[in-house]
Amino acid sequence: MFGFHCNEGQCHFYTSELKLDMTVNYYIVCTIPSLPSTIPYMSARIIKSELTYSFKVPGKTRHWIRLHFYPTNYETYLSNNAYFSVVADGVTLLKNFNSSITALALTQSHILREYSLYPSGEVLNITFTPSPDHKDSYAFVNGIEVISMPDLFKRAIMVGFGEESVNTKSSVLQTMYRLNVGGQFISQLRTLGLLDNGMTTALIYNGNLGMIPDIEANRKILYPKDLTGYVAPS
Repeated sequence: MFGFHCNEGQCHFYTSELKLDMTVNYYIVCTIPSLPSTIPYMSARIIKSELTYSFKVPGKTRHWIRLHFYPTNYETYLSNNAYFSVVADGVTLLKNFNSSITALALTQSHILREYSLYPSGEVLNITFTPSPDHKDSYAFVNGIEVISMPDLFKRAIMVGFGEESVNTKSSVLQTMYRLNVGGQFISQLRTLGLLDNGMTTALIYNGNLGMIPDIEANRKILYPKDLTGYVAPS
């Protein structure tokens, strides 16, 4: 199991010095065709009591947090006992979560949860806590990603609520869907690895509807000055 932090293309990998009585590492040696890749799903960290990962981040910059889970039985650790919570920077991301039940309901082999938040300082803490309400409960994770991202979110008007708005600029957000409003599949290669294929499989696709716009071949997209060009594929 590993974690890494990326800031403007510079990636730093982290390993943690953990007490052996708190965690157990497992490695899967067989091939699972339904998984998108061997990394990070072929290894897992079993967490038997509350455990915090700490990532150094560059001040108050919005970051993606991605949590990867492959629910399976890790020897004596049964997947139906893996009930746990995850808290990042004081915000509860998951509570009483069981990835095996979630994967079964979604008919998926693995679970990816993606969030976007502003860390309150230069250290981002992510804490895993096994549920006290379930016997033999434990937490686990296959991979953690912490990636700095452009500030995409502004204050948004709520649909159907007149002039009421929500301050998404300072909100903690969870990615639910990726929208492809037409065109071909967007791969990780074209997005510098910022989009995960585990999330793009759940996109809303309307490629066969609507009209094809009549745009000159040499027309270029003009990005706002406060956004960089990598907010969308080239």
